[in-house]
Parts: sequence; structure tokens; C-alpha cells
Amino acid sequence: MKRTFLFAGFIVLAMTSCLKDESGELRDQAQTEFDAYITQLKNSGVELEETNNGVFYEISKPQEGDSPEIGDLVIAEVTAKVIDGNTFFTSDLDTAEKYNIVSETFFYRPYRFFYGYGFTYGFHDALFYGGDSTEMNIYVPTDLGYDYIDYSPTIPAYSNLKYQVKIHNITSEPDTLERYILNKYLAANEIAVEDSTEYGIYFQSLETSEGDSVSVGDTVSVKYTASFLDGTVFDETTDDDTFDFIVGSQYIIYGFNAGVLEMTEGSKGRFIIPYYYGYGENPNDYLTIYFPPYSTLIFDVELVEIL
Repeated sequence: MKRTFLFAGFIVLAMTSCLKDESGELRDQAQTEFDAYITQLKNSGVELEETNNGVFYEISKPQEGDSPEIGDLVIAEVTAKVIDGNTFFTSDLDTAEKYNIVSETFFYRPYRFFYGYGFTYGFHDALFYGGDSTEMNIYVPTDLGYDYIDYSPTIPAYSNLKYQVKIHNITSEPDTLERYILNKYLAANEIAVEDSTEYGIYFQSLETSEGDSVSVGDTVSVKYTASFLDGTVFDETTDDDTFDFIVGSQYIIYGFNAGVLEMTEGSKGRFIIPYYYGYGENPNDYLTIYFPPYSTLIFDVELVEIL
């Protein structure tokens, strides 16, 4: 499926629920159900801790690093479900397939987010007690989850929530971490510093040609496959489909423009684009679904034609 994520920005209208909270009884009922669920877990031998705000958590693998602070980048595997209900989010493909919630527009890999932003207050409240390599379950009562907001049938109003979390990394220096991950990739693939270009990306020639060189302002036709450093493909042209654009256009991410300028008509190349020449350190709300913060991008490109 071609999604054409090369464009540098999108205009998106989002719908949000604006239901009015009119019933304390439903919240009280949900809290009673939550208390009973927690009691059942304790009686079955689950060792639970409680935050000052009433969120419970169970740590199966203790942390190896510091607890997060607001704004730290977290890389983690996360699965979320309604307690005694359906699983509504996961970053793991096997889990998505198990619960029949696979989305073609989501890339299943460890999820990146900033601590204190996204998910729910209760999730972050308990996540504070984790660190690098922590594995934990988090149990969130409705008033610290989505409360009266109704996302039925996925998350009904007044739902209590459970999160299963495996933290990979927490860092206050995401730029340093991403550069480290990129350098490991470069070393593993024997890509030298000499392969970097004057435009700041890495370029590998996969197939040469005697065609014309590309200049800013040319309209070109390309085929490509795009992925993250871990190999997850996030976009591609298919069959005889091509992507046509004007080289140097501000609507195309800088790193892709820079890579095409290294090519000749009929050639093939690989662009390794650091996050700061891709979608940046904090993509807008829509793009964050697809491009987590500080994402290095890889494009395998065929320059079909200079039009």
C-alpha cells in the first residue's frame, strides 16, 4: 500500500468526544468494580504497589535505570486493554493478530513517546516507577483513564484500564540515543563516514547508470521502499506505480530531496536520513502515529525518469 508519507506536512481535522459528564453513579460503579478486581488480584497472590493517586502496578522485572521525568523520551512495548474487556491498543504485531486488531496504518514496533504526554494520566502515574528494562502491569481506575469520554465500542465510557509495558529505554537525551542507534546500524552495515553527503544524509549507490544527473527544480519519477532502522517498512510504491515530484520542493522532506540529488536517471540508491532531515524530533500529532520522535529513515530508491 502506498501511503506517500514523503510529504513534509499534513492538514488533519480530528474528531474528539465532547460528551458531558452527567453521572457520578456510573463512575462510582466503575470504581467498585475496579476495587473488586484489585482485591481479586491480591487474593490470587499478585504483588501490587499503589501510587498516591490510586493507580496500582505490578513489576515483574525491576528497572535498571533512572525513573522518567516529564519530557523524557520513552521507547517501550505497550499493550492496553479494558479490564475484563477488549484489547484496544498494542505495539506488538503478534498481539494485534491474536486479538484481531491489526491496522494497516500502524507500524508494529517498540513505541516512542514523551513521558507525561499521550496515553492517560494513570498510565504515566505508575510508569514513573519504571526505568530501563522494566516490565510491569499498570491498573488504572476510570477517573484516571478516559473516565466519561465514550470511545465505544473500543473503549466504553467509565472503563477501567490495564497496560502491559516492557520499557526498552528512557532518556533525557534522545538525540544522543538516536545517534548511538544510527551509528550501530552504520557499523553493522559497514557504512563509513565517507558515505555521508554534503547535504547531511548517508547515501549508498545500489546500481549505477549513465543517465543524466538530477538538479534542483527537475521533476522526477521514482519508485521506493521506506523503512525504519529496525527494518519495519512504513511506505512503498507498488507494481508499476511511481511517485513524481519536483526536486527541492518544500513539501518533500529535506533528506529525500538530498538523496535524489546524488542520483542519475536509471540508477538505484539507498538514503539513510537522520531524524533532523526527516520528520524531526517531535512530529505533529498526526505524524506521531506513524513517525515517532527522533526517527531515522531509510529509503531504497530507483530513479525511473527525469521528466
